[in-house]
Amino acid sequence: MAALLFTDFEVEHQDYCEYDVVLVYNGPANTATDDDLLSYPLCGIQSQEIFVANSNVMTVILATDSSVVKRGFEAVFGPEELPDGKIT
Repeated sequence: MAALLFTDFEVEHQDYCEYDVVLVYNGPANTATDDDLLSYPLCGIQSQEIFVANSNVMTVILATDSSVVKRGFEAVFGPEELPDGKIT
């Protein structure tokens, strides 16, 4: 199993994340379906949250437009026990 922790996250905020959105899937991109979503649509400023996959593969998708520019995101990917000492 693997985990993903967003250590910094800021993309454009909109009520339904229509302009900028980050999605985290369990497994590889070529087989990911809505049932594999590990996150709700993420946008705006997010607090640190850990997402856990049931394998060592995760897919992170960023869909964005060019109208508003924010920092983006930074993440740590690793085993369930991430480098910052947090355990899922």
